[in-house]
Amino acid sequence: MPGPGLVILMLAPIAAAGVLAVALRARLAGASRLGALWLLVPIVVATPVAARLRAAGVVPDGVLNRTFAVLVLLAAAGFLIANRGQRSALVRAGVRLTAAGAAANAAATLLYGAMPVLAASARWMGSDLRAGEHPDAEYVAVSASQVPALLLGDVLPVPVLESVVSLGDLLLVPGGAILLAAVLAPLLRPLPAPTPHREEVNP
Repeated sequence: MPGPGLVILMLAPIAAAGVLAVALRARLAGASRLGALWLLVPIVVATPVAARLRAAGVVPDGVLNRTFAVLVLLAAAGFLIANRGQRSALVRAGVRLTAAGAAANAAATLLYGAMPVLAASARWMGSDLRAGEHPDAEYVAVSASQVPALLLGDVLPVPVLESVVSLGDLLLVPGGAILLAAVLAPLLRPLPAPTPHREEVNP
């Protein structure tokens, strides 16, 4: 469930990636190039399109949310398959974490028509949310009796972020940090040392 601290959660992988790229540069040096990054394009394009359709009210929110979830699931599967031959064990773990996190969040949305948020966790954070209510079009409050929501939904309150996060979110943060570090690591390779200039001495 979004909150003021959601920006911190989104920026965390970027900060962590910088640290990993420096600290694990040697381990990342042998990584093969990430494949199927183009799969991000339809997701990026679909996000503003879905927002416009939602604002226009021409398509039910549940249909939009489930369609987007299917798109994410397909992208996660394609990304996982395309990178199954990744040479680096570390980057391979990042691929799996990222794909699993995205798939978990998408599966929850596909099941409920919106991302489920545990109402008790939201109330613990100070909200007056009740099961069945929609804090916005992309989220729906659920009760603790709904087991799939407990496994996949936003259930973990994080006071420092003022948000409730899901298992998928917890997988996406380290996974995204590893993948971004793999992209950054080649850029941090030291430049070759300059060859000292020798002056010719005429006899």
